[in-house]
Amino acid sequence: MQPGEFTMARAESRIVLAVIAVFVALGGIASSIRGLLDRARLLFISGRMRW
Repeated sequence: MQPGEFTMARAESRIVLAVIAVFVALGGIASSIRGLLDRARLLFISGRMRW
């Protein structure tokens, strides 16, 4: 085993975890925006939303 191999493996795992965290965060943001738009649409249809 080379001296830098262990640190490269740790760095790669951190990169993978960071990428997963970014996609989870983006999914959460997208679902919250979608929920807000659905709520606004329902309020508009029911006539309770004022512009």
